[in-house]
Amino acid sequence: MTSAKTIKRIESWTWYLIFGGLFLLVFAFIGSSGGMGFNWYLGGLGTVATIAGAVLVWVRSTMTPQS
Repeated sequence: MTSAKTIKRIESWTWYLIFGGLFLLVFAFIGSSGGMGFNWYLGGLGTVATIAGAVLVWVRSTMTPQS
């Protein structure tokens, strides 16, 4: 059983991580004026954030709200 506050927090972080990670991925592909190392760093960070958001979708699906 999970409280409504925890469920709301998980849902918020899920979307922050997914959309933030996708934004970083797009920014890494577009921003080629920086160094290649910086673009790889942004791309890797975006990938990790997006995957973490996807894992939180699964975590949220296993939670049951407290009555």
